[in-house]
Amino acid sequence: MSASDWDGILRHNETVLWQGKPDDGVFLESSRRLTFFTGAAMFVIGLLMAIAVLVMSSGQKNGPDWVFALFFFVFLLFSGGLALGQLYWPAYKRRHTFYTLTSQRGILGVDLPYGSRCLQTYDISADQAYEYRPAAPGAPGSIVFEYRYSGVRVNKIPQTFAVGMMYVPDVETAWNTLQEVQRNLTEKRTERGGNA
Repeated sequence: MSASDWDGILRHNETVLWQGKPDDGVFLESSRRLTFFTGAAMFVIGLLMAIAVLVMSSGQKNGPDWVFALFFFVFLLFSGGLALGQLYWPAYKRRHTFYTLTSQRGILGVDLPYGSRCLQTYDISADQAYEYRPAAPGAPGSIVFEYRYSGVRVNKIPQTFAVGMMYVPDVETAWNTLQEVQRNLTEKRTERGGNA
């Protein structure tokens, strides 16, 4: 982003320290695994039941019971969408996302095609324990700011997903920058002799 793009976004005395984009590859986020496997299991069960209905009703003189099987196909669409949504929607969203660390905040910017720009901001606190996930074979690292309810429950357990700077190729630099901001905030608080 150019300097003019930050007009009205940055606060007084707030400076940009780091910017980056996430890897837009397809990864199964650990906080989405249970929802993915539940959707995949529901898909397999629905597929087997749809096949069983068609096979069992194919011997009837009216032919296969397509109306009854249609119910299972709708079930397949729902469960397949639930599973694949855990893989492909986050990857698609990351393709149109940028991350920024400033002297005061973490900023997640999303600019989806045919949609409006969205900025999520997180004030950086000296005492906040952010979750650092170092890079692993096949997946860049991440910095998690919070966990958010996904709107899905599995066995009455609300499923959450990680929100933050996910799958950043340069995650170590971003993490070091975040820690430096926290150290600066701690030093300022100490100098004032009060709470930041």
